[in-house]
Amino acid sequence: IDFGDATYSYSINEIVIAIAYGLICPFGLKNPEVLLKTMLSAYCHSIRTSNEKNEDKVEESSRKSLYEYLSPLEVTSFRLLLVIRLATSITMGHYSMLKNPENIAYLELHAVPARTMLHYIWSNWSNNSVIDMIQSIE
Repeated sequence: IDFGDATYSYSINEIVIAIAYGLICPFGLKNPEVLLKTMLSAYCHSIRTSNEKNEDKVEESSRKSLYEYLSPLEVTSFRLLLVIRLATSITMGHYSMLKNPENIAYLELHAVPARTMLHYIWSNWSNNSVIDMIQSIE
């Protein structure tokens, strides 16, 4: 049984997990900013589309940016949630390597890029730069 849909939580968690996994793929490793902006833009579009179904036709000029759809806590914690998701993947991967050493080569396919991306984000993306990226998404 998956209780994920029955849990009340921050909506940003879903896109953070998706972006974390996107960042450890070859395209994400080479183009992290492009991937982040593209996925955030798609996320904003899906929120907007969902909201428009529940309202009368929304005029183009009244459409909100992604920043306006999120709570201040979601925006300011985005970067931290992203590195926490990567750290969780690294930790679970290491645990799996200890339990199944015969699968190390396979498990490292995710662990190595996750470590690379975690260091990249922590070193190159300040919290303010991530907030600026979120604010730029329409």
